[in-house]
Amino acid sequence: MSVNVYQLPIEQLETLKEQLDNDMQSLGTAYDGLYNGRNRYQDNHDVIDQYKVVCESAKKEGTEQEVLVCMTSSLFVRGTVIPSEKVLVDVGTGYFLERSMEHAKKYFTSRAAQIKESMDQVEKTIVIKQHQQNQVIDALQQKTVAMQRYREENGSE
Repeated sequence: MSVNVYQLPIEQLETLKEQLDNDMQSLGTAYDGLYNGRNRYQDNHDVIDQYKVVCESAKKEGTEQEVLVCMTSSLFVRGTVIPSEKVLVDVGTGYFLERSMEHAKKYFTSRAAQIKESMDQVEKTIVIKQHQQNQVIDALQQKTVAMQRYREENGSE
């Protein structure tokens, strides 16, 4: 069912505008979260390529390569690269699966694509809400101008 916002009273328009503002803020936050999640999966995909190069280099040299391993945003510990064809993949809620590098890359690509689909849906909803918000703002402006004119005409008599 569709409502003609131009027929609603100002009080309802203001309430509707506030609700749409809240919806837009929530959708924006959701989109940002999805965007960041997608970037993490894409970064993980790229890191596997980098790790593969490091492993190949370590195998060729036949020596252990020391690296700094990022534990948190501000904590790094020394580590040694152990060449391997397998990596641990974080599949959520504290679970890790050992997978081949190629399988892990496919997993990260697949998850990034799924998140992109969700982002597209949120983006479509944002466009719809923006259109609705613009209609409500336009209706509010028209009603406000009409009320001011009415007051000017009736107040000056």
